[in-house]
Amino acid sequence: MAKRALKKEDKDEKISLPEFDVIDFIEKELRETGAITISLIVGSLLGLIAYLFSRYLSQGIATFLGFLLPFAGFFVFLFIIKKVEIDISHYKPLNWITHFGVIFMTVLTVWLVLINAPFSYVSAPYVSHLNVSYAHALNSTSWKRVSLIATSSGYSMPVGSIIPVHSWINFTVTALSESGIKNITLIISSGNSAVDRIAMTNMGNSEYRALWNATAAGNFICTISIYDMHENYSVTTIAITVQ
Repeated sequence: MAKRALKKEDKDEKISLPEFDVIDFIEKELRETGAITISLIVGSLLGLIAYLFSRYLSQGIATFLGFLLPFAGFFVFLFIIKKVEIDISHYKPLNWITHFGVIFMTVLTVWLVLINAPFSYVSAPYVSHLNVSYAHALNSTSWKRVSLIATSSGYSMPVGSIIPVHSWINFTVTALSESGIKNITLIISSGNSAVDRIAMTNMGNSEYRALWNATAAGNFICTISIYDMHENYSVTTIAITVQ
């Protein structure tokens, strides 16, 4: 009988749930929305700064600084949160990780969108084909191709190879760019002095050509400077020996 009475009392016992505070819930959600909005604004502004880095700095430096920006942005977020007096006393590590993730992904998204078409053309123009040849006269039918080897700084002639003095040297490049080529200049230098500067002629089909008369012997650095329509540029250097 005692067991039956106990079971009946357990069955009749009511489960009490805590009262749901609607006002507190709404206020908490508004605080979280405000914090997320701040994260998005900070991330968007830093994404714009990362784009400016890519536009005006070298690729390596721009990439390094761009990936540092989300970390700086997190401290900016903390500063703003304190200034606007958003209650973060209840925050746990997961909340902080979430806000950092929002800032990081926003920076990355804005950055990638802005450096690609149709917003901009950041990729530098490049040389897809290079040919150097020489002859003793402009009207010669026997132009000799110069062998070139790739180096860390560009191209050079193999050791022992020379171009005879007073030769005409023909530089031909195929240059490509997303936005189109604006101009290509061939700069001949010896030591720290520029010997000659020649605007390369557009021959069609992305091919550009320049002729230089090597009237003096020496070691020369031939720099091909390429600018595209959006002022992105690249340089290709060729070391030649004239004797």
